[in-house]
Amino acid sequence: MQFKNSDLALGALNDTVFTIAKLAHHGQTDQSGDEYFQHPVRVAAMARKEMPGNPYVFAVGMLHDVLEDTHWTANHLRVLLSAYEEADVEAILKSVFLLTRTSDNVDTYYEAIKTDPVALVVKLCDIRDNMDPTRLAKLSDERQLRLIKKYSKGKEKLSF
Repeated sequence: MQFKNSDLALGALNDTVFTIAKLAHHGQTDQSGDEYFQHPVRVAAMARKEMPGNPYVFAVGMLHDVLEDTHWTANHLRVLLSAYEEADVEAILKSVFLLTRTSDNVDTYYEAIKTDPVALVVKLCDIRDNMDPTRLAKLSDERQLRLIKKYSKGKEKLSF
């Protein structure tokens, strides 16, 4: 199945990544105690609005935290996405890998994200969701300030 030429295949992919993210984040809660799965749903929806013609952005948004915040691996994702064209799956995973923090070097992390337009849009949407005042209001003042500082720094590093 090729997403580029088939709305049906793209719809099936989006259903698949939605289910993968739901399973991977099952039982997780965010810092305020809300169901974590809602975060990738919001990020993917925002990213799709930012890049409406991109066939991969919704999938990357849904999967952006799976490798970093769950026990799932790239091999899990490859197996579960094996019904789709390998080139399309690899394009999605390339962006997901860039969004998966693997070291403490934030400069390297953000510089790598800036090389991939899909990863960049998804990360900016991720930051926007994490800085949402309604989400932050559920946290202590100390935690709010720490997160605002962290995500403001990330937003700054992602600007050109």
